[in-house]
Amino acid sequence: MHCKGNVTVVGEFNIATDPEAAAIVLEEAVVPTYVLPWETCCQKGLDWDWHKRWMNGNSDAMKFLKAVTAHTCEMDRNAWGTLFCPPDLIAMAMAIDKSMISKSQLCYCYMNCGTDPLTRGQLIVDWRGLLKRTANITICLDWSTERFKTLLETMSASYESK
Repeated sequence: MHCKGNVTVVGEFNIATDPEAAAIVLEEAVVPTYVLPWETCCQKGLDWDWHKRWMNGNSDAMKFLKAVTAHTCEMDRNAWGTLFCPPDLIAMAMAIDKSMISKSQLCYCYMNCGTDPLTRGQLIVDWRGLLKRTANITICLDWSTERFKTLLETMSASYESK
């Protein structure tokens, strides 16, 4: 949303990998569509001590989660240091519980699918409505770490009790 990419100068991995697919989602969505930008994820997170306690479960589900997230967690630790901030998991949590979104703005957005390697995969957000297009995307600007933590703890506790 502010052109701070994680794989290119302006591109976030999921979008920069296939901007044409992202363009289709943005332009042809018939249901309310939310975008959780990379920059919003990077604003805050949970500490790694909490993460270690949360991942301490022994259910098959938690063992599976540990296995499939080990690589990403290592990347996250290198990217954020003291913060556990997994964008895909945050996005899924927001899909489950929209109240995790503490601030958002409805805007017109479109995807740059051009060939310039510096700007391909850039999410263009018309923050001020200058293009006079119908707002099509809700941009998530802030999120609740407490709601995120509660959701993860509740879900893992339900797996542990099975």
